[in-house]
Amino acid sequence: DTLIVGSSAADSGISPSQLSGSAFNLANAGQTPYYDDKLVTKAIEQLPKLRRVIIAITYISFEYQIHDSPESWRQYLYHQVWGISPQGEIDRMDIRMWSRAAFLLPQLLKSLVHKSFANLAPNVDVRGFSVIHGERDTPDLGQKAAQVRLAVHHGLMKTEHAPANIASLEHLLSILQQQNVQVVVVAMPVWHTYADAMRPLAWAKTESTLERMTKQYGARYLSFLSQSRLESRDFLNLDHLNERGAIRFTQMLNAALESPRQE
Repeated sequence: DTLIVGSSAADSGISPSQLSGSAFNLANAGQTPYYDDKLVTKAIEQLPKLRRVIIAITYISFEYQIHDSPESWRQYLYHQVWGISPQGEIDRMDIRMWSRAAFLLPQLLKSLVHKSFANLAPNVDVRGFSVIHGERDTPDLGQKAAQVRLAVHHGLMKTEHAPANIASLEHLLSILQQQNVQVVVVAMPVWHTYADAMRPLAWAKTESTLERMTKQYGARYLSFLSQSRLESRDFLNLDHLNERGAIRFTQMLNAALESPRQE
C-alpha cells in the first residue's frame, strides 16, 4: 500500500519494514524524478491497494540528470528491466539499450580492479531496502569533508536540468492526485556540516518549488534535512544513512506520517 521512490539516500535510508502497512522501496542510486515518475505510473496499474507514495528529495535532485553523470550506464538498466527508455533521444540509440553485457562488462572490470563487488551485488532485502552496514565505522563528517563532498555534487548539478526534473515530479503528483493516492515529499536528512555548506539560494529555490507543488496537488511536504535527533553513528557518510540510521529515521518518518496533518 506504500511505494518509496528517490535516489540512493532513500534506497538505503528508508526501511519499508519500519513503516505502517505494507511498503516497498523502489528508490535506486542516481534515480531522478523522470524515473520516479515512470516507475510509479507503471507500477500503479498492478497495485489496487496503493494508498501512499513517498517521494524522497535531496539537495541535488532538481539539478542532476543520470544521463549527464559518470553513472549514465544506469539508464540502460531501466530500459532492460522495466522497459523505461532513457530521456534523451541520442541515448536511445546506444548499444546498451539491447546488450546487457555492454554495460555490465565495464562495471565488472572496475570491480575486479578495485577488488570490490559491492556495486554489482548490493545487499537488498525483500522490501527493496538496500542494507548498508556501517555503524561500527567512523565516517569523516567534518567541515573539510563536507566541502569535498559538495564540490563533487556541485560538479554534477546544472541549473538547465531543473525544468525537466520539476516537470517529471509535477506529472507524477498530478497522476497520483487523479488516482486519490496520498503523496508525501520528504527532504532526506544530511549531517549538519553538509547542510551548512549547501548553497542557500539553491536549496531555498528547491523548497519553494516543493511547497508550491505539494500545495497545488494536495500532497504533503516533510523536511528532515537537519534532523537533530540523528547521531553521527547513524550516518554512512555526510548525506547517506547506514542501517541503524535508516531504521531510526524511518521510525521518525512513520511517526510524522501517523500524526495529524497540520495545514
